[in-house]
Formats: sequence, structure tokens, C-alpha cells
Amino acid sequence: HDIPLTITTKEKENVPEIELFVQILKMIEDAKKDIPLIAVMRSFVGGFSDEELAQIKTLGTAACFYNAMHIYIEENQNNLCEKLKGFIRKIVYLKECSRAMDMPSFIREVISGFEYTDFVSLRKTGRKETFLDFLGVLYEIAEREGQSLYALLEELETVKKNNDCYVEIKAEDRGDSVTVQTMHGSKGLEFPVVFVSNLARNMESKEY
Repeated sequence: HDIPLTITTKEKENVPEIELFVQILKMIEDAKKDIPLIAVMRSFVGGFSDEELAQIKTLGTAACFYNAMHIYIEENQNNLCEKLKGFIRKIVYLKECSRAMDMPSFIREVISGFEYTDFVSLRKTGRKETFLDFLGVLYEIAEREGQSLYALLEELETVKKNNDCYVEIKAEDRGDSVTVQTMHGSKGLEFPVVFVSNLARNMESKEY
């Protein structure tokens, strides 16, 4: 019947575009931590394939992947070496920026350097507004933390721990429409008319 709907949920899922940006910050803070480093290398930021990562790791017995990258460069002369050199230069440059700049300026440098907002805009997930909300949270923390990337990341993890996410995904506001939401999502709200759907189905005991 062409009834306009607004589906509202307080989604607390991990948004890939946000998670990747946090991994970028963690990599810059300490490139010798394998998980954020490899996550960024496999993304559009690094552009390394799984085969290339395997080639790097199979050489030597380096304590961390960052050291393995340097060993690979020392022992080889090929296109992968040049790719690694460029990536390492980027990490070193942004590390220097994190020390020399205030945190808001540093975050803007990271976004600009990787053209990150363009990347988010081109994604088909429709999460640009959510990412911008995340940046709002990030800048707010950055203003408090001055020049400490480590402190910023610690505070960011506290936000996620307390809220189960960095930022909630907002529902689209469609004005005069029928609102569809979960029982939990409607807690504390009032409506003049409420329809509860699917009451005829059998419920499991754990749902009572």
C-alpha cells in the first residue's frame, strides 16, 4: 500500500570502514604489531595480496612481520621490494607526523594521505554518515589527548568497551512514516499506536 517505513535499530556491529581506520592508527602507533600491520597491508591502503604477504613471511625468522619486510628488502631486488619500500616510507612519515602534530591535524593528515573519505564514499555499504559520526568521536578524543596517539587509541578502546562499538549506526529519518523497531530499541519510547507483529508463532522458553 506504499506506506512509508522508518526501520530503526541501534546497530552495534563492527563497521569495516571504521575498523580499518582504527587498524591504520594502531599500525602507525606501533608497526611491529602484526595484526594491525597485516590488516592494513591486505586492504586497499597497502594493496598487498596474500601471495605477496606469504613471500615476505617465508624469508627469515623475524620476530615480527615488520622486521620480515626489512629482511625481504635486503635479500631481494624485485617489484615487491619497491612496493614494500614505498609502504614503509609512508608508515615512517605518518609516525613522524603523529609526534610532530597535534592529534586533530594528524588525523586529517592520515585521512588525506589515504584519500579515506573518498574510499568510504565509493563503498556500497552506505556507511559514510556512520564514518563521519565516528570521526566526530575521534576528533573529540583527539582534542583532549593533545599529541599522544597512544592515549587516543586507549581512549578509543574504552569507548568501544563501554558501548560495544565506536559509534552506533543511525537509522534514516523519514519523517511522517510507520516506525519499525525491536523491543529493545523501543525501550523508553512512547507511541500513540503500537502493533506487535508475529505473535502467533511458537516461542522458545528462552524468549519469555
